[in-house]
Amino acid sequence: MNGEIRRAKIENILKSSAVPVPGVTLAKDLDVSRQIIVSDIALLRANGLTILSTNKGVITDKEARKLQ
Repeated sequence: MNGEIRRAKIENILKSSAVPVPGVTLAKDLDVSRQIIVSDIALLRANGLTILSTNKGVITDKEARKLQ
């Protein structure tokens, strides 16, 4: 799987999750290292997606607002 497809999958996972998703979970689901996930999240942020990091994982800003 190339990086573009992987980042699209990460975006879909985060947008469909109502709770923070741990980086380790993303790494296992996508069969890459956690560091690759960290890099992919940085690229998604650089491309305009608002992703918040919490002590329980990462979540999109839209989903975070639903939790409040």
